[in-house]
Amino acid sequence: MQRVRRVHDDFTMTQAHSIRLVVAAFAVAVLSPVSAFAQAPAKPRVVITQDPELDDVNTVIRAVLYNNDFKLEGLVYASATIHWKGDGKGTTQYNAGRGQQTSHRWPTGDDRWIDAIVDGYAKVYANLRVHNPGYMTPAELKSKVKWGNVEFAGDYSKDTDGSNLIKSLLLDSVPGPLFVTAGGGQSTIARAVKSIYDQYAKTPQWASIKEKVSKKLVIIPWGDQDGVNGRYIRPNWPDVQTWTLAMISFGYGAARSHTPENQVLLGSAWTHENISSRGVLGTMYRVWGDGKNMAQGDVEDYFGFSGLTAEQLTAMGYRVWTPPGEKGSFISEGDTPTFMNLLDNGLRAHQGDGSWGGWGAGATWRVVVVEVARRLRRLRMIQALLLVSLRREASRIFHFPLRPSPLLPPRALLGAGRAAAPAGRPQQKVRVALAVAVAPPTGR
Repeated sequence: MQRVRRVHDDFTMTQAHSIRLVVAAFAVAVLSPVSAFAQAPAKPRVVITQDPELDDVNTVIRAVLYNNDFKLEGLVYASATIHWKGDGKGTTQYNAGRGQQTSHRWPTGDDRWIDAIVDGYAKVYANLRVHNPGYMTPAELKSKVKWGNVEFAGDYSKDTDGSNLIKSLLLDSVPGPLFVTAGGGQSTIARAVKSIYDQYAKTPQWASIKEKVSKKLVIIPWGDQDGVNGRYIRPNWPDVQTWTLAMISFGYGAARSHTPENQVLLGSAWTHENISSRGVLGTMYRVWGDGKNMAQGDVEDYFGFSGLTAEQLTAMGYRVWTPPGEKGSFISEGDTPTFMNLLDNGLRAHQGDGSWGGWGAGATWRVVVVEVARRLRRLRMIQALLLVSLRREASRIFHFPLRPSPLLPPRALLGAGRAAAPAGRPQQKVRVALAVAVAPPTGR
């Protein structure tokens, strides 16, 4: 038996069904994915940006060996407050505690350290293909290497090949998010979106382009290393997601932060057997006491020495900021967690808002709060539109005049005029309640 709670004599089951259709339509709008993640491709697209810290070398080596797990769109040279190249013209930038400098902790001579890793990759590519045919060809990988905004810390004043690459990827028609990691500063990323603003801000398509870029770009940084995210990206692109991950410790203090049973995996014996003795890329991997340094004269890079105490290194003029390690042991891969959540390990950590978590840890509370606030704003708008639609449907059924919604301005009624009541029927206020049926309507 059909039982229906009615609030008006003329409120038939057909009319109840009509309102249910309106509710259902808006339920689809609420429940449908609202970001680029809805159409994410099988492999996440990623641009990796790194400055020339020695642990960035190790991170990039690992990243190129995982390129079969994600779609690597770019390997970009970047700068940071602690690493910038200078313009080669004697232009100085002030560095707190150091004064005016023409460059800071940048490799001298051949500084193409990412290119060197890609050249090493080419030498082991045939063996990698034996294990997985999905690896990028050396030529394809080489084409992804670009120079970003490296001249000065936090400088996003001009376009570079790296910023233009990111810009083109943000504007292309490929669905799904574009993840851009920041192992250094974010000036190259900032230049990409600033260039989009400069080109389109005064055009009719600006609103749609800004929405597209805001939904598409996901920044995964290791901190705001040049202050650009807080100074430009966040204030001007508030809907761009920045996943500040509570990262697992792969950094310089890893040996002291892991349990004794895991510390063996960072020791010299394990590292030599499984990494540094394994082919060309293994020999490029930075370990304690390997005799290398990134920038000649860098007083903070003493990792190439072995057998010296902190006191001895200090006496030699070095600034010892982490204790010397055992020769051949693990130093750091501090930036590796920025792309670890993009790996296809079944956790799907790159989907959603970053809070699901994975091998690279999960988003901090700030990221979650920002994403929840964004979704609540959308839900409030949908709620208001739903109310308007219900009012219009009720007006059509009960022939009462529409009044402006308290949640939306009158123009949100989309031109709906006041409905005139039929002759002989007084205008009346009706409290509309959704019909609650024990069984779905049958017959009509």
